[in-house]
Amino acid sequence: MVVVVILLGLLLRGVNLGRKPLWPDEGFTRIRVSGYTAAEAEEFIFNDRIVTVEEFERFQRPAPNTSWRDTVSGLAKEEPQLAPLYFLGARWWAQWLGPSLLVQRSLGVLFSVLSFPALFWLGWELFNSRLMAALALAFYGVSPIFLPYAQSARHYSAWILWVGLASAVLLRTARNSPHGSSTVLRSQVRNWSLYTGLLILGLYTHLLTLLVMLGHGIFMLGYARWRWNRMFWGYLVASGIASGLIMPWLWIAVRNREAVQNTTVWLTRSKPLGEMVWGQLVNLAKGFVYWRFAPEWVLVLIGCVILGLSLWGLATLPQSRYARLFLCALVGASYLPFLWADLMLGGQRSLQDRYLLVGYLAIYFAIAYLLIRHIVAGHHRYLWSGLTCIMLSAGLISSSVGALSESWWGLSEFHVEIPKIVNQTKKPLIISQDIFFSQLGFLHQYRSDMNLLLLPKTASTPDFSIPDSYSDVFIFNPPPELLTRVEQQGHLPAKVYNFLDPVTKFELELYRLS
Repeated sequence: MVVVVILLGLLLRGVNLGRKPLWPDEGFTRIRVSGYTAAEAEEFIFNDRIVTVEEFERFQRPAPNTSWRDTVSGLAKEEPQLAPLYFLGARWWAQWLGPSLLVQRSLGVLFSVLSFPALFWLGWELFNSRLMAALALAFYGVSPIFLPYAQSARHYSAWILWVGLASAVLLRTARNSPHGSSTVLRSQVRNWSLYTGLLILGLYTHLLTLLVMLGHGIFMLGYARWRWNRMFWGYLVASGIASGLIMPWLWIAVRNREAVQNTTVWLTRSKPLGEMVWGQLVNLAKGFVYWRFAPEWVLVLIGCVILGLSLWGLATLPQSRYARLFLCALVGASYLPFLWADLMLGGQRSLQDRYLLVGYLAIYFAIAYLLIRHIVAGHHRYLWSGLTCIMLSAGLISSSVGALSESWWGLSEFHVEIPKIVNQTKKPLIISQDIFFSQLGFLHQYRSDMNLLLLPKTASTPDFSIPDSYSDVFIFNPPPELLTRVEQQGHLPAKVYNFLDPVTKFELELYRLS
């Protein structure tokens, strides 16, 4: 069953790849690939004139008058918290195979598929057991958290690949510690060189690799029995070289910290402690099963079970192979800094599952060990086998439903339903005074000849007139002032669509003028 689940997880990564709504973050990836900046795109569309979706597509594909330097420059100016390697690769990928959303997402799928053997190797180095490594890989393959990121035009799958390989190389290097033989010493040099290269790739893909390096450092120090021996010095040299080579980009991020603050300010919005704990448990459940419109208390109960299994697994891991120390260090380094920042500074960083992906991997390995150990030991074998089947089935069903649906579990169903309404009309015009970010998710679903009038989001509604040459005029998520201005021009807005998220209470409306 485990092998079948792994194969299905691989297949699900290609399902509906080009049809899912565009995640707004993917829209920014496509802007980076184009070589333009988001400011240039906003200047183009917020200019008191009507533009078509086809015109805006110039910012969604590599522009002939831009180069890779423009991609790097745009990141450095507007999103320096994002490392440039993936975006350079995405630009090259689009230039080679085409700029379609399907092609751009396929790069993430490629990295995700390559991560399967990397994570299986990591499991083997941890447990010396193919069965335990395979079960952890099955959890990863049908994870409701990892599958959407695998299909997105973002850098997360590439990051998991480099982290998985670097972790496996580190464990292999530690296990084959030198004993004075020249052959072994040469092997150690090769391993440390490979580890250094993988860290550099990881850092230039995602700066959160710094936290992974911290976890690796804690593991190596514990493995050396808290002594600064030759193995720990090897880690220090490797991580020091990698850290030194990422310093230029870190300096750019520090110098442009205002841009970092502007693009991550939403992370600093605090939530009540009870809501934070509730959200953490829901996120734990989402690692194995998810359905958007299920009662949240069900997910909280499942999250409590997952938490218990994770702690049980970590506590019973064999210390002889240092698997417990490695996985605990990885979970702690990837989660505790965000939790500390939320508690001390306020915010919701620890609720963002994409920042905690490495921690989820450690949990998969810990639970896989727990389940297989009890099944092999024969104590209540049928109970543990049944629990394993339930957990794999829950992940497979959740991911299959999400992959086969028009949107991921209703997370962005409005990105599908609003374009369906608008695309049915003969010559529509969409008026919006919402933020630039909100429109990126719709571009992929609108007809290429769709007309847009995007008004700047200012304190007062700007002056504008509605042309008479359109068969239907829609207003997207308007503020009350915009509706008032439309009514003053003699039009009567009628609500034709309303979306209300039962979890976050996010609401979105669409009006048609008559």
